[in-house]
Amino acid sequence: GIVQRFEEVVPTHGVDCTYLTVKKPLKNAEGEIIGMLGLAQDISDRKATEAALADSETRFRRLAENLPGMVYRYVTYADGSDAFTYVSPRCQEIFGLDPDTILSTSTAVWSLVHPDDVDMLQDTIAACIQTGLPQWSVEHRLITPSQQLKWVQSTAQPTRQANGDIVWEGFCLDISDRKCLETERHLASIALQENEARLQEIVQTIDQC
Repeated sequence: GIVQRFEEVVPTHGVDCTYLTVKKPLKNAEGEIIGMLGLAQDISDRKATEAALADSETRFRRLAENLPGMVYRYVTYADGSDAFTYVSPRCQEIFGLDPDTILSTSTAVWSLVHPDDVDMLQDTIAACIQTGLPQWSVEHRLITPSQQLKWVQSTAQPTRQANGDIVWEGFCLDISDRKCLETERHLASIALQENEARLQEIVQTIDQC
């Protein structure tokens, strides 16, 4: 006979309990149903855990969606491959890519990294893995699909799994405005030093007259 498997909520001592029930009809030699074989397992704790996890995931996603940067989960697998398994919607603002594109292939992000920063970025990841550092953080440039140059800061906490995979829970922030200000200050400092040098030369020339 056909085995029926279903979940049912049964009030027990004033509390709703969830049971996983399996039922199978018993037949005699003539094929007539003469009874029912059943098994019920209390899965209330498992259902409560699943509900708590779902609630936690919902709250996490709401928080991630409202942060100014991109929250992500990146995995470097033991076989050498890699993938983004989660990115918050703000990835569109930073990378100019929608979440589905990034989740489908990590190359979508790696292809945007400035050519002069690719080796540095890969080296810092490799060094973090080899040394077992608890946190990874790096600033680098990227070029968006619209050819806009941006500076971003990526920070993540790597966790090695039992199978050798490494999960990077991280955050990526657009720091272009800060880097622009730093550049302006640096150029202003150089200009000031040059002006002071020229002034010193003028003073020395006057003293020699």
